[in-house]
This record gives sequence, structure tokens and C-alpha cells, in this order.
Amino acid sequence: MKVRVALLSTACLTALVLAPQSAQAAAPPQCGDTLRQSTTLTADLVCTGDVGLVVKGDDLVLDLNGHTVRGPGVAAGGTGVLVASGTSLTVTHGTVRGWGTGVRTSTQELEPVYVTLRRTTLRDNGTGLLADQGAEVTVTGSNLTGNRTAGAALFLSLVRLDASRVAGSPTGVAAGEAQLVVTNTDVDRNGVGVSCRSSYCEVRQSTVHRGTTGVDAFDSRLVLRANEVRGTDVGVTTGLTSDGTDDVTLNRFSGNGVGLQLGTFSRTSLQRNRFERNGTGVGTAASDEEHTLEAVRNTFDRNHDGMLLDVGTNRLGRNVVRDSTDWGIRAPGAVDLGGNVATGNGHVPQCLGVTC
Repeated sequence: MKVRVALLSTACLTALVLAPQSAQAAAPPQCGDTLRQSTTLTADLVCTGDVGLVVKGDDLVLDLNGHTVRGPGVAAGGTGVLVASGTSLTVTHGTVRGWGTGVRTSTQELEPVYVTLRRTTLRDNGTGLLADQGAEVTVTGSNLTGNRTAGAALFLSLVRLDASRVAGSPTGVAAGEAQLVVTNTDVDRNGVGVSCRSSYCEVRQSTVHRGTTGVDAFDSRLVLRANEVRGTDVGVTTGLTSDGTDDVTLNRFSGNGVGLQLGTFSRTSLQRNRFERNGTGVGTAASDEEHTLEAVRNTFDRNHDGMLLDVGTNRLGRNVVRDSTDWGIRAPGAVDLGGNVATGNGHVPQCLGVTC
């Protein structure tokens, strides 16, 4: 009996000693805290300082649990969630808003940073996501909406954007000297949907619509496959293609001022796309001096003009152009690969530079 009492007393004493530590570990995070373990929010954080939360460590999860990390406003700057160098982090199920930058990767120590945003909303920030200097970020099932500069900006980093929405910003996604892969994503009502500068940009099975320019690629390598591009002034514009040839395949361009606009020193393979009810299906920029285009097996329906290619090196084959208000194909000096068909177009002749 004495032994049992002694054991119970020891257990009680241990519990009393450990109780303060457990309570401290369970304390909810506060604005400005550095988190070094996985954390679940239990309430909104309304912050007035420069940083909402700093996260540092391996294999961490920040579960916002339906809550918001709210900043002092875009004009005040600051960062909602700062991911420290050497960190791997998943942020899930909540909102970061009202900051100069919503989520940012730190490069102070130049160590790799791995971030996954899942079911996360970044809205009403200056920039929703800033991925910098070697970061690798995956965004899935998330919303980047109403950010005043860009939904996401990446520099010298890799960002994968899947099954998400990017909307209502001057630039939806801006890539500079970076790698960007966009899949199954709605890019809507941005000034420029996707901007690529000196980057590799791949957009697949996505919808890019209702903006000034859908995709703007310069000094970049562009892969554009199985997308819908509609309701923009210019659907896609390219210039100074780097590292090979831009691949534009199996897309649908509809209701744009210009579907595809070719710029100087662009190199483009255009295959099996459909152009409907655009001002011009495929045309050239006013500044275009020389481009290279091979267009094969594309279909043009009810555009004002199908293809207007007055400059550049153009190889055209097996394209079908129907019911344009004016020109079917105007491509003086083109290389005719044969099989081009033009019917019901308003201009006579319907084609120039190739036999239709």
C-alpha cells in the first residue's frame, strides 16, 4: 500500500511539473511569432506589425483552420507568412490578406525552400505569393484574387499552379528568370494573365480569359497546350523565343481582338488549334520585323481575318479558314506546305501567298 501511494504521489508531482510546459506549448500563436513546429490556428490573427508569422523548420504544416492572417493593409507593406530559408512547409485551409506580400519565401541564407499552398486564399495583398531565389512552390486548390500588383510573382524559382484560380490583378502570374507550370487553372480578369520574361512557362488545360493580354511571353520558352483563351484584347503574344520553339497546340482561341500575336524573333509551332470569332486569328505585332512560324492543321471559323502574316518566315499547311469577314489567309512569301482550304471568306482572293 505504501508503494502505491508513493507511485501516485510521484505521478501527481510529475504532472504538476509538466503542466506549465504543456500549457505553454499549446498557447495559440500571436502576430510576429516564429513557428518551429506544425501549428493549427484557433482564431483569426489581426496584425499591425511587419510580419504575421515566420515559419522555420522541416516538414511543417500551418493549418489556418478556416481562419485569416490579416495585415495592416497593402500600403503598410509587410508579409503575412514569411517562410524562412531551409524550410519545408504546407499552408492549408485559410486566408492571408491585407499585406504587402501574402506569402513570401526568404532567401537570406540561400538554403532551399519548399512550400505547398493547399486550399489557401491570398487576396487583397500587394502580391499574393512571392517565390524568390531557388524556392520551389506548389499551389493547388487555391485562390489568388484581387491582389493589387500580382497574384503570384516568381524569380529564379519554380512554381507549379494547379486547380486554382488567379483573378483580378494587374498581372495574374509574373515569372522572371524562373520556371512556371500552370495546369487546370482559371486565370480570369487580370490585366495580363501570365507574364513570362526570360523564363520557361508551361500552361496546360487551363482557361485564360477576360483581360488585356492572356499570355505574354518574351525571351522565354512557351508551351501552351489544350487551353481555352477567350475574351482578351490579345490572347497570346510572343517575342524573342529562347531555347527552341514555342509550342502552341490544341488550344481554342475565341472572342479575342487577336488570338495569337507574333513578335520579333519569335519561333512558333502552331498545330491543331481552333480560332473562332476573333478580330484576327493569327497576326503580327506592329514592331515585328522577323518571326518564324510553322502553322499546320489549324481551323479558323468566323474571324474578321483568319491569318495576317505580312512579314516573317511562314510555313503553312493543311489549315482550314472559313467564313472570315475579310481575309482567309494573307501571307505573302510564305512556304506553302499544301492542303490549305479557304471557303466563304469575304476577301477576293481569299488567300495570298498560299494556294487554297
